[in-house]
Amino acid sequence: MRALKRFLVRLRNVSTGRSGDERLREELEEHVAMQTEENIRAGMLPMEARRQARLTLGGVESVRDEYHAVEGLPGLESLMQDARFALRQMIKSPAFVAIAVLTLSLGIGANTAIFSIVNAVLLHPAGVRNPSQVAVLHTRYTIFSLDSGYVSTPTYTTARSLIRLVEAAALQQYDSFNIRNNGEAEHVAAARVSSQWFQVYGARPILGRTFTSAEDQPNSGHVVVLSYGFWQRFFGGQRDVVGQTLMLDQTAYRIIGVMRSDFAWPRRCEVWVPLALPPEAFAPHHDFDEWYQAVVRLRPDVSVQQLNAALSATMWSELRRSGGANDARSSGWSIYATPLTEFAAGSLR
Repeated sequence: MRALKRFLVRLRNVSTGRSGDERLREELEEHVAMQTEENIRAGMLPMEARRQARLTLGGVESVRDEYHAVEGLPGLESLMQDARFALRQMIKSPAFVAIAVLTLSLGIGANTAIFSIVNAVLLHPAGVRNPSQVAVLHTRYTIFSLDSGYVSTPTYTTARSLIRLVEAAALQQYDSFNIRNNGEAEHVAAARVSSQWFQVYGARPILGRTFTSAEDQPNSGHVVVLSYGFWQRFFGGQRDVVGQTLMLDQTAYRIIGVMRSDFAWPRRCEVWVPLALPPEAFAPHHDFDEWYQAVVRLRPDVSVQQLNAALSATMWSELRRSGGANDARSSGWSIYATPLTEFAAGSLR
C-alpha cells in the first residue's frame, strides 16, 4: 500500500506541473537565511556568509533535482518535456512536418503492400489449404541449362505411385474456349485438369461438386466447373446454375460446380474441364514428352526433400526398365519438386 501511495503522489506531482516548487523554494531560502545569520555571528562578512550557507546546502538546484527525483517520475517528466519541445518545433516548421509525415506514410504504405504480396503469394496462397503440403513437379536438363515446370505423363504416374508420401496428384494443361456472351464472341481462359486437381489444393466448390474419376475419361461426356468470377460475370451469380448448359467452342458442357472466389489455380483460369487422357498417353515411350503441369499434395509430416529422394530413385529405376536411362543420363535429365509457394513466387523474382 505504501508503494502504491508513493506512486500516486509522484503521479499527482507530475500532472500538476511540480506545484511544490514554490513551497520548496521558500523552505530553501529560509534555511539559507538561517545559515547566513549563523555565519555572520561566527564573524563572516554578509556576502561570504550567504555563499557559505548555499554551499552548505549543496546548491539550490541540486536540492531541487533531488526533491523531484523523490517526489516525481523523472522518466515520465523527461518524456513530457521532449514531447512539448517536439510540438513547439513542429509548429515552427510546418513544411518540414508535412514532408516527414508524407515520407513516413509512403514508407508504411509500401511496407504494407509488400507484406500483403508476400503473405498472399509466399505464405498463404489464396484458396489453398495447408499450402506447405503442396508441391509442383519440374523437369531439368543440365546439359541444356533447361529448367521447366512441365513434366511427362510417366513422370506424373511415378509421383502418383508414391502413396506413402503422396496423398493426391493431378495433371493440368492450359486451354481456352470461345463462347458467346450477350450475342458477342468472347475468349475464355481454361484448364484441362485430372480428377484430383481440386483435391490437391484442398479446394471445395460453393455450389455443386468437382470432377469424379469416371468423368476424367475419354468420351465420358462434357462437364465443366466454373470460377467464381466467371459465374458472377456470365450468369449473374444465379444459385441454380448447376445443371445448366454452357456452350464452349460450340460444344455443350453441363455445369456441375462453382468454385470459391479465392481459388484460381492455375491463375486467370475461368473454367475447368476434365483432362480425360486415354490410357496410351501414359505409355513409357512418352517419358520425355513434357507437356503437362503436375502437382501433388504430400501426406502430413512428409517433406519436399523426402519426395525428391523417392522421385529420383524411382524414376531412374523406371527409365532403366523402359530403356530411356542412357538418353536421360546424356542430357543431364532429372525430375524434382518444389513447394507451391516457391513456384508461385517465381514471377516476383
